[in-house]
Amino acid sequence: MEAPHSLLQIQNIRTAATVDPVTDEPVEIGEDLQSRINVAPVGDVPVATHPGGSWAASAPNTVWGTQAAEGARDGQVRGYVSPSEACFTFENSTKKVYLRWPAGFTAKVTPLMVDAEGHVSYFGTTLANKAVILNEWGFIYMADLDTRPLVKGQLTTETASCGGEALPVFDIWPERAGGSPFQKGRGVALPTP
Repeated sequence: MEAPHSLLQIQNIRTAATVDPVTDEPVEIGEDLQSRINVAPVGDVPVATHPGGSWAASAPNTVWGTQAAEGARDGQVRGYVSPSEACFTFENSTKKVYLRWPAGFTAKVTPLMVDAEGHVSYFGTTLANKAVILNEWGFIYMADLDTRPLVKGQLTTETASCGGEALPVFDIWPERAGGSPFQKGRGVALPTP
């Protein structure tokens, strides 16, 4: 940090963990500087969580999106956020599940660019408040009306209510620590932990 034009990159916006942007290695910056970095998300709302610790590569269950004639798949995420709690679902043409998240995940409502149908889009022309799920590092993981080809994790025998429906509970298993399909789908590379 003493060199001219030094760059400090935040690796985890919940804890202000830092990383060397060249090597992706964690950097110790000392308690004084770390205490002055105010980057944690505000306005987070609790979501139902599971103990987690498992990764998508070893997930026993996958819920695929609906397959179109040309082979492409799309499932739709729906998010519901109130001042005290939030829930998210994933749906294809035949199945709808309640998504439960690893410990550390939260939700919030944040303004994002959307298209005429209300889907989050870089080419959107309107700014709209969208329900989003934040991963353990504080990055957006999924958003309301987000389209996903699949979700990986574990289908449980439990049910939970979201959006007025009782649904089977599906525990999401992320691809890696800090991973975000929302960011990845938009060309944003996150540091490797």
